[in-house]
This record gives sequence, structure tokens and C-alpha cells, in this order.
Amino acid sequence: MGQTAKPEDARIVETKYDELYEKLTIDRKINYADKTNIPSEVVTDLVLIVAGHLLDEFQLPSIEAREIKAEMPEALRELRKQVVPKYQHSESIKATYY
Repeated sequence: MGQTAKPEDARIVETKYDELYEKLTIDRKINYADKTNIPSEVVTDLVLIVAGHLLDEFQLPSIEAREIKAEMPEALRELRKQVVPKYQHSESIKATYY
């Protein structure tokens, strides 16, 4: 952590980010016109999602990998809230109505 990325690692991350950005845009989970200028409030969520998709590639220790995997669903919900401000996850709706 806190180290400068190797150029080849940076390319891997950049490629994965590009793939995920395209998929999230197509799936309408995000709607930022410029993938290099995203709102600061979603940067952490996007970083978590990209990291989650690269766990095997970078062979993170299992504890860190579990933490990232556990946080990914919430990160996706937070991204969705930015696109649809009144978005509620189905579990939230169930808690409200049941």
C-alpha cells in the first residue's frame, strides 16, 4: 500500500477499469460522461469494485480479499444511488414494508 504501481500493473488496473466503466454505463449503474472525471463521492466505490475484480490477478492476502468482496455489494448500491437518488435496495424495501 502506498507504493507507486509498476507500469504493467497500472495497465492491468486501467484496462479493468475501462471494462467495468463500460459495463456499468451500459447497465445504467453509472452515468458519468467522462470516465476520468468522476464525482469524488464515488471514487472509493469504484476503486473497491475494480479491486474486487482483480483479486485473483494480484493475489491479495485472503483477509484483505474477503474484506473487499464483502464491501463490493454496498459499493454497487452506492453507485446506483448516485444515478437514481431515490434508489432503495430490495432489502431496504422489505424492511420498510414487512
